[in-house]
Amino acid sequence: MAERTGDAYTFGADGTLLPATPLVLSGKIDEEGVVNGRGSVEGLRLSAFNPYIREKVPGASVDGRVDLDLSYVMNKEDMLRADISYGGLEASLPSLFREPIVSRSGSGTMRVSRGEEAEETGLAFEEIDIEMAGFRVKGRFEVSGPGGERTFSLEAFTSPIPLEKLLEFLPVRAMPARAAERIATVLPLGGTITLDELRMKGRLDGLKLKPLLEGQVSASASASIDNAAFRYKGLERPFQDVSGKVSFKDSVLTVSGFSGRYGKEIIRSLGGTARDLSGDAPFDASFEASMDMEETAGLIQGFTKGEVKKRLAKADVKGSMLLNATLSGALRKRIPLDYAGDAVINEGALSYEGIPAKISSLDANASFDKDTLRVHEARAIVEGSTVALSGVVEGYRMPGPRFNLAASGGLNAEALKAFLKRDGEIMVAGAMPFSLTAEGRPKDWSARAEVDATGSRVSFGRLVEKAEGFPLRVFAAGGRRNGEMVVEEARVNIGGSAVSGSGSFRGEGGYALSLESDGLLIADLDEVSPLLRKDFPSSGLVSFSVRTQKAPGEKPVYEGALGIREGRFETRLFKNPIENVEVRAELKGNSASLIIGNVATGSTRMNGRVDLVNIAERIVGFSIDFPGFHITDVLPRKREEKEDGGEGFRERLRKEAVKLNGAGSISAAEGTLWGHRFESFSTNVELGRNIAIFNPASVKMHEGTVSGSAIYFIDKDEPLVFTTDLNLANVETRSMIEAFGVKRRVLSGALGGSLLLSGTRGAEPFRQGLNGYAALSTGGGRLWRFGFISDIFAIVNILTIDELLRGSGLPHRGIEGRFTMTDGVISTDDLFLDSNVMRMSAVGEINTPALAIDATIALHPFVTLDRLISNIPLAGWVITGDNDSAVSLYFEMEGDLRKPSVTPLPVKSIRRNVFGIIERLLRAPFRLFE
Repeated sequence: MAERTGDAYTFGADGTLLPATPLVLSGKIDEEGVVNGRGSVEGLRLSAFNPYIREKVPGASVDGRVDLDLSYVMNKEDMLRADISYGGLEASLPSLFREPIVSRSGSGTMRVSRGEEAEETGLAFEEIDIEMAGFRVKGRFEVSGPGGERTFSLEAFTSPIPLEKLLEFLPVRAMPARAAERIATVLPLGGTITLDELRMKGRLDGLKLKPLLEGQVSASASASIDNAAFRYKGLERPFQDVSGKVSFKDSVLTVSGFSGRYGKEIIRSLGGTARDLSGDAPFDASFEASMDMEETAGLIQGFTKGEVKKRLAKADVKGSMLLNATLSGALRKRIPLDYAGDAVINEGALSYEGIPAKISSLDANASFDKDTLRVHEARAIVEGSTVALSGVVEGYRMPGPRFNLAASGGLNAEALKAFLKRDGEIMVAGAMPFSLTAEGRPKDWSARAEVDATGSRVSFGRLVEKAEGFPLRVFAAGGRRNGEMVVEEARVNIGGSAVSGSGSFRGEGGYALSLESDGLLIADLDEVSPLLRKDFPSSGLVSFSVRTQKAPGEKPVYEGALGIREGRFETRLFKNPIENVEVRAELKGNSASLIIGNVATGSTRMNGRVDLVNIAERIVGFSIDFPGFHITDVLPRKREEKEDGGEGFRERLRKEAVKLNGAGSISAAEGTLWGHRFESFSTNVELGRNIAIFNPASVKMHEGTVSGSAIYFIDKDEPLVFTTDLNLANVETRSMIEAFGVKRRVLSGALGGSLLLSGTRGAEPFRQGLNGYAALSTGGGRLWRFGFISDIFAIVNILTIDELLRGSGLPHRGIEGRFTMTDGVISTDDLFLDSNVMRMSAVGEINTPALAIDATIALHPFVTLDRLISNIPLAGWVITGDNDSAVSLYFEMEGDLRKPSVTPLPVKSIRRNVFGIIERLLRAPFRLFE
């Protein structure tokens, strides 16, 4: 409807926008034709616009209710003003966002105006206030100017936006796939991001990223992050307490005041700027961080793959590091970063699989830039040893960096065990000072090292045993040259003596070495060798000059000589000093000769020659002569064998002997074997196949001869230790028995016979492993009263016989018997003694492992019954011949071999196995004496 009111016309209208939205319009027209009006729309359903929206953007949609309160003026500027409010807005844009954008309510004022020129229109949205889920957006937006030169201005800010809500508004479906995938792995846990300010002004056609970065549009923005927390897929811990500020102005992006933490990793401050964002985007940044090195290593490992990841997995690192650094570079150009900084490590620890030495404590101060790494000071405890390190590494990012390093400290036993891979063999009391310098490149470097063990007590297995205060220093200089490890100079100072050497090590096992000393005092060796006794006044010199080299794939060759002159010393192995040592060894190619001019210990003297015909194959020939040999001079001390344990002297000797092949001879003019004097010993020896054969062998002892052969089985897997086949001829029993330490007279007569014997390896006691056979006999001699003989004649007293046994000895025509030995048990059934006054025979066994005896003895004196004085009843105990002229008595001997029990044996209890004894004693029919 319309009507005239005064000098103007008023009008009004109402209606309905389909399907059911009320529309109201009113206003007036003045006499100049200017129209002023108002209008309102209530509950406009936005879904009614979806068909039009989907034509432009497939899949997009909008829903919600909008109220409009309009005011307008139609004149030369054609101005329209509308107060807009809405509620329950939900917009879907699948091409950009995974989820719909939801806004509970919003309001604002829209102004549309047109200038004098038809194309010069203006559009402004003011007092914008949008309520989103969990935050609000406020601001204004204006577009003005003619169509081709439209300008805009934008101002906006927000309340704190929860981090999880911000991620919902990221247009992930418009991002590159890789970026979208990474964002999808972020799980927000808390915190907010606030857009503090956004201001933009410029041409409307410049509202794009490139003009914005190039500064064609005036723009400034700042945002604050407060206590953000999120978890990243693949990492064990979340990032927490992330705060900071990001701003953009005049094409400069600035990050300031950033801090945060990951577990024990703390970024204390992070800031920087990036310029010329449309170009290379050069940037400068600085940060300060406190890091837990174990977590840092795990974090880095989580972002690596393949071989790098495997290597990092082998490292175990602990401690904290304070890192300050500055960086500069370009965000959009692949150029090397320019950076510098310093790092302080406290209470660090490091170990790496396959490297025996572990760093249990590390404190370090270092600085770095893109070209150089400087360790100003580092102190570490490596397996208990304190080490100080400093140095410079230049060009460390490039192949072949150049380094100059220096280390010093004190080495202890645990560090040496780790480096040398020897457990339990090294002892150091008092750390040994050392120093090390190295410079060069990985493939071409030089180093010098010194260790001074003078102030330490040192023990290294069987090689070194040195007391505190005795001078012992080691020096070495060398490096790597043309693919070889080179020892230019090495020197060991032992007291007042010195040993020097040099050499090189090539690939594939090749090397060349030299070692020499003009005069190494044996007295100095006393102080460092556990084999030599320090309390003995040693003398003599050891001199040597030896060179060896080995080409890859070939056997080593040797050249040089070694000698001992006027040697005199005492070892822990032998009870007597080693004296008058004159020995020289000569090496040439793959062979060596040892000329023994003289070696003496106690009453034993030795000379001879040993030729190693082939060192690599251990082929040997030798001729050893002893002008005097006494076994007790060369037996190892029992105490030393116990101290050495299973790897004692004999075991070490066996391990070396098993490698030898060849032949030789051993002779001795005279000597003693456990009290048994001998003369003219000689044997030929054959070595090989893990055995030593002594054949033939002969020796004169106790006025007779022992000859035969023997085999010693060197290999510990062999069931036998030895076998021997001996023949005895005219060995005087009286002197032989006396040599065993028996002081009283027992027996005399020339012993002869044969003996086969073997020993089983591992038997305990050793005699339990003895097996064999013997047939022994003596010529005429004498028998004296001893042991069981005394016991028998204490029971039965025959005066004439007893007088002989106590006096000059009972003459006999001979003793003979055959014996078998099984697992240390000696048995016989025909041991027999014959004389003019009696016969005696025995059957039974001696158990040597148990030191026990069980035997039956028959005694047949050539006397009549009336001459017999007995402590036993004769009836039932004695067998006689015709006219009571022959008497036979039987005794049982049993029990402890060292003091057996001898008792008479009744006739009726005689076992069948003694009938042979009876037949031997009695040549005529017999009857029991009644």
